[in-house]
Amino acid sequence: GSLGPRCAARNELENFVTPERLRHVLIYAPETGLFYWLQDCGTARAGDVAGCLSPEGYVLIGLDGRLYRAHRLAWLYVHGRWPDDDIDHANRERADNRLCNLREATRSQNNGNSGLRDNNTSGIKGVSFNTRRQQWQAYITENGKMRHLGWFPTKELAADARSAAAIAQWGEFARAA
Repeated sequence: GSLGPRCAARNELENFVTPERLRHVLIYAPETGLFYWLQDCGTARAGDVAGCLSPEGYVLIGLDGRLYRAHRLAWLYVHGRWPDDDIDHANRERADNRLCNLREATRSQNNGNSGLRDNNTSGIKGVSFNTRRQQWQAYITENGKMRHLGWFPTKELAADARSAAAIAQWGEFARAA
């Protein structure tokens, strides 16, 4: 089955449900990333797919009066503990909660795997054109602060500098676009 309608945004309160409680009411299929109800719950029937899509594209599951992000519940279900930090979707698809797509990450690593910002005009993360200097600038964010990587005559050279810095900083979490 498919997910229900889009959920209204709500504050997420987590770390309340235990792995035991979670496994008592839901079953997680790591190959598909879907959760299924083990028993009737409100309007949901046993066997139904649990969850709905948030406006941000995450799957949310309501349990015991609280709302949880499904990727964090998947981690709890499989590992028996809440993640220490963020859970990153390796392919950047927020609703793809297959276990092979989920990995623990620091906030910095998770940001390293983020896509282009809406205001990006170069098509490359951390690269912009400075009209005053008539050069391309490369930059990277470290601990919430922008670090200048240099000025370059071409977009490609700026992209190379940004890519090298991203790999050095985030390793497998680095993403250029």
